[in-house]
Amino acid sequence: MTTSVASANWALSQTFYRERLYEHMGLDTVDDAVGFVQDYFMRRDANDLLAMLTTWQNADISRNERFGGDFEAALSSITSRAIVMPCTTDLYFRRR
Repeated sequence: MTTSVASANWALSQTFYRERLYEHMGLDTVDDAVGFVQDYFMRRDANDLLAMLTTWQNADISRNERFGGDFEAALSSITSRAIVMPCTTDLYFRRR
């Protein structure tokens, strides 16, 4: 797997490619989709991308003194209105 293909798989789900959802973006082939993703991320500051990755890997609202790792308690403490939509097919933000 080339670096650009690996990056494209990281950026978009497997379903995006399997169901040819890139066609909704006006792209004709997987190579076009990979090129789009590569171009998109190559324009970004690498430090911004690293910060985003760090947030994804370490952002746990329960990892603090107040909740002591109790994720359910942390979620239950949220009082703002929110739409939370877990799914079983998202490979990047998976259900626990």
